[in-house]
Amino acid sequence: MLRLRRRRNAQARSGGQLTLSAVSKRFKGSAAPALDRVSLTVEEGRTTAVLGESGSGKTTLLRLVAGFEELDSGTIDAGDLRIASGRHSLPPEERNVGIVFQDAALLPHLTLRQNIAFGLQRLPERERERRVDAVVELVRAGDAQRRYPHQVSGGQAQRAAIGRALAPRPRVLLLDEPLNNLDGPLRDRLIDELRSILSMQATTTIFVTHIRDAAFRVADQVAVLRSGRLQQTGTPEELYWSPANGFVASLLGKTNLIEVRRNGAGWLTDLGPVSAAQPIDAGGRRVVSIRPSQVSVSAAATGGPRRHGTVVTERFLGEVRELTIALNGERGPFQVTAHAAAAARFAAGDRVFVSIAP
Repeated sequence: MLRLRRRRNAQARSGGQLTLSAVSKRFKGSAAPALDRVSLTVEEGRTTAVLGESGSGKTTLLRLVAGFEELDSGTIDAGDLRIASGRHSLPPEERNVGIVFQDAALLPHLTLRQNIAFGLQRLPERERERRVDAVVELVRAGDAQRRYPHQVSGGQAQRAAIGRALAPRPRVLLLDEPLNNLDGPLRDRLIDELRSILSMQATTTIFVTHIRDAAFRVADQVAVLRSGRLQQTGTPEELYWSPANGFVASLLGKTNLIEVRRNGAGWLTDLGPVSAAQPIDAGGRRVVSIRPSQVSVSAAATGGPRRHGTVVTERFLGEVRELTIALNGERGPFQVTAHAAAAARFAAGDRVFVSIAP
């Protein structure tokens, strides 16, 4: 494969959106491609989360953008600069891409501040110090900036790693599951901080994760991968409420895949009519995705047509009470999961009435 040499002004022209067009990659000895004709656009200054299970191709996609792997076919463009195609590839060091790994990977003999400054050696000293000061403040590393990586917490180390990647003002930032090694409360805090940092920097970003909540809270757009194929892209809200298929619906949280049938111009389920929902395929069945919060449960048959059922299980989850309800439909018995108010009083064995909330 030919390696492109960038013209002197290419970096200045390489901003704008990141565009992957029909990108494919198959590793030697593998029966299936790691990525199969994936097309994805990340708008300038926005964040796209690439979400999927292990082995879905998330990291391969990231490594192709970074230049650590060479694609088999398709193209990758950063603004008006083509950084990779099936015939040509710009070397990683020429792409002006910042990357943060799952492990912070800081240089152990340098302080956090020195790590952040590591990619700024070509700047005049005064300008370099100003840039480091700004990034230290941005990633909230001020209290720990004079310490070494072994002297700080995992969260502080990861903030410094993000700062090091952002300091040179990359055209594209790649985040490879950077929060996975952090515990729950710390990870939650860093997710919110990461969203704030990316919003303030307005850097075109790909955030690879298998954690739905992280993708929803950080990204403007979510792209779902499965076995190397792109399943759906859209805003978190679009994917959650209008999944393209049963896989996307289930990956993004608990849902009820309920069979539908035509009812004039609309659709009818065993829980009543659905108007806005678009039927999807789930293993050859035509279904709609009904989230637990969309299932209305009451102890009395009021407020329109309802189907009666029996509570099978009840769990108090703090903010909501989760119920599993057994019902009889036209095609036989089935169960749904519903979220009732936390203060609601339901117990296993209770007779209830169920419908789809308007």
